[in-house]
Parts: sequence; C-alpha cells; structure tokens
Amino acid sequence: MRNFKDQVIKAFIKRKTFIGNRAAVISQDGTTLLAYYNSVLAISSSKDSAWISLGRFNTISTKSLLNAIPGVKIRTINKQLQLNGKPWDGELTYIKLKKDVV
Repeated sequence: MRNFKDQVIKAFIKRKTFIGNRAAVISQDGTTLLAYYNSVLAISSSKDSAWISLGRFNTISTKSLLNAIPGVKIRTINKQLQLNGKPWDGELTYIKLKKDVV
C-alpha cells in the first residue's frame, strides 16, 4: 500500500491526475479532488490549503491515506477522532497544507 499511497498523495500535492483501482486524483480547472472508493476525501484549489473529510469511511486505510497529506494528522484517542490534535467529527474541514516534498 505504501507505494500506492505515495503515488496518490504525490499526485494530489502536485495537482496531477492519477487513476488507480481504489483511488483517483482528478485535477481540472484549478481544482484537485482525491477520491477513495468513490468517496471524495480531499479537495484543493490552492497549493497551501485543502478541505478534507473521512468521506463515508472511518477506517484505518482512509485515515492512513489522509495522514500521508502534509499537514494532516488524524488519530483516535479515547474513542474520540482527532484532526491535528483537536476533536473532529470526520466531516469536511479546512486545513493548511505543510510545504513538504513528496
């Protein structure tokens, strides 16, 4: 999964289209979408920010994929989902992206 995840996140950060059998990154007209099993997990229209959500899947795989995005840290502590150290319901949330090289 690591190589697959790296390809997906690299495409999302670089705003390039990538089509895989589980995930797709679509970049068109200045907007980039990251979809996983037909559920949109991330939307970005700038290089330094994005909107993220768990889509319909609060799974280890979904959280792992989102955690690969620079600036995203999703954890579960005492049965409470957290995004970057703050309680989170998994719904669409605005984040700042870190300037990491993928």
